[in-house]
This record gives sequence, structure tokens and C-alpha cells, in this order.
Amino acid sequence: MSSIPSLQAIVIGLGLCIASTACSGGDSQDQGQEESQQQTAIKQPPKTDGFKEGDSEPHGQLDAVTNYEIGLRHLREGHPEAAVEHLDLALALEKSNPRIYDARSSALFALGKLTEALASSEAAVKLLPADAGLRVNRGLLYVEFGRKKEAFADYDEALRLSPGFAPAHYNRGVLFYMQAENEKALAEFSAAINSQPELANPYFNRAMAHETLGNLDAAKVDMTAFLERTNNQAHQDLAHTLLKRWTDGAEEVELDPSELPESPHIAPPVAETEEE
Repeated sequence: MSSIPSLQAIVIGLGLCIASTACSGGDSQDQGQEESQQQTAIKQPPKTDGFKEGDSEPHGQLDAVTNYEIGLRHLREGHPEAAVEHLDLALALEKSNPRIYDARSSALFALGKLTEALASSEAAVKLLPADAGLRVNRGLLYVEFGRKKEAFADYDEALRLSPGFAPAHYNRGVLFYMQAENEKALAEFSAAINSQPELANPYFNRAMAHETLGNLDAAKVDMTAFLERTNNQAHQDLAHTLLKRWTDGAEEVELDPSELPESPHIAPPVAETEEE
């Protein structure tokens, strides 16, 4: 019997909960580096007759799992419109699956359709309210609408459901940083690092919080750790610029929060099959 599994905790740094091209492009958050402990064993779904791996378009009648997987592949490859098309087909066959709604939310976000993305994310949470990753993803969309109170509520609930969940701590830190509550931001970024020290972005943002608080030595240590974990060239260039300024004693660097590496999000998983 085919099914779509529970969320796999993959942290990314694209614009929203996009599947790893690595969820959350970004850094370890870099492609392939940000996988955390899997919540379920991920297995490849069956291919329908006439479908070959690598085909740009599948052939024949596809089930919900296969449409879902193809939608994720399009999402990873930067084709959100095609992703929505296949995810809609999956929903037509399996209307009550939160994983499909969550992935669809990612694709709609990539298309700039924020209202539809939030509606899809809310449908996912309604169907599976006890999933920490779905809560984080909805919280990230609430932030896009300036609904910080609701975002905090989702992050808090994610931490109640999954204590120490790094994306929830990280994104609480982002909100605190945006509100100039730097001590609180520092504590949240530290909690994310303690939970998943392999992730890159928490080191960058903790470095920025340290810099804001005047702790340049600690900021340099964290920025160096960030550089060791990211393959994102733009982020590397920014980190090197900041380190040079801090080391050379140049004037204080002030960054708008929008210039920071993007928040990590929870990627939809690949599909799995269950043994009958």
C-alpha cells in the first residue's frame, strides 16, 4: 500500500519550506548537508508503467504518491509551477494528506502566492496538528504577513511537541533579532546550535547578535564556524567581509535582517511505500 510519510526534518534556507535543493537551497542549509535525524525511514516509491527516472514528463496514469514525488522533484529543480500542477493532481487523488498540502505551500510560496501558500499550510496543520515541522512552516508564513504573535505561538507549540527542535529555536531567534531583543535572540540561536551543531545559519545569526552586543571575539568565532559549514558563495562573501571588518577594526557593520541568510525551514520528504 502506497502512502506519504511523516515529515523528514531537513533544514533549508530558501524562501520558505521548499524541498531540499536542500528546504530550508541555503546552507547546511547547503544542499545535502542539512539532514537531521529522520523521523521515518524514507524509501523510494514504486514507479508506474511507462515512467522512467529522469523523464521530464511521466507517462500513463500516476497515483498520488508518484505525483507527489514528481512535484517535489520539480520543486527542487526550481520549477514551482510544474510542482503545483503535480501536487494538485496528488490532492485530487488523496485529499486528506497533510504532506501534499505542505509541499504545495512551498511551491506556492516560491511563486509569490502567499495567501494561497498560507491556506495550504493551514490545511496541513489542521490535518496533522501534532507535527512540529508543519508548525514551523506555518509560522514562517505568518511572519510574511507580519503576524508575529501567531508565528511565536507556532514555534512554541513546535518546541512543546518536539523539545529542542532546532528550526523552531532558530526562527524564534530570528524574530527576537528583528525586534532588537538581542539577548533573547542569542539564547535561541545557541539552543539551535546545541540541538544541531552541523547547521550553518544559526552560527551566522548568533555572530550578528554577538556583534550587536559588542562581543566581537565571540562573533568572529561563530562567523568562522559558519564559513566551515556553508557552500553558499554569496553567504561566504558576506561572512568574509564581516570578518575582515571586525578584524581590521573598521567601522561597525550594520545589517538589515533581510540581509541575513534566510531562515531554515522544514522540507517535505520524498515519498515512501509501506509494506503490505
